[in-house]
Amino acid sequence: LGSAYQLTGNPLYEKAFFEQANSWITANPFLLGINWVCAMDVAIRAINLMWGYLLCQPTPHQAERLICSLYEHAIYLAANDTASDKANNHYLAELLGSLYLSVFFKSIPYFEDQIDFYTKKITQEFDKQIQPDGTSYEGSTAYHRLDTEMYLHFASITDI
Repeated sequence: LGSAYQLTGNPLYEKAFFEQANSWITANPFLLGINWVCAMDVAIRAINLMWGYLLCQPTPHQAERLICSLYEHAIYLAANDTASDKANNHYLAELLGSLYLSVFFKSIPYFEDQIDFYTKKITQEFDKQIQPDGTSYEGSTAYHRLDTEMYLHFASITDI
């Protein structure tokens, strides 16, 4: 919806984004329900909400509501780290979501300090998960695509 709004300037896309975001926030209070169980889902949702926020023009009320929800997403991810000795794309997605949130909230000293931390952790995970030929260690085309998409997001917000 954010991309459609940017491409067309049609305010219906912008309106639809904020209606859906507001509806989701209302129906899914922080830490209640199935949508607050999987850290990977929380991270991917946070990235999508940030892109919608950045591509659309929120009113002050819409901005406040969305920023508060994004802050809750950051709290959730900080408290639900699923690091493992085994490489996994869930953890990589969680790190990417945390990096995005750190960049989004970088005016807050805590988050500014986290940018380098998450950048290093993501780089370490890519070293574990990506084989020399550029494919995912998982061996699945879907995972190759997922890891590539995460790498492109990572590259787009860092100076690599």
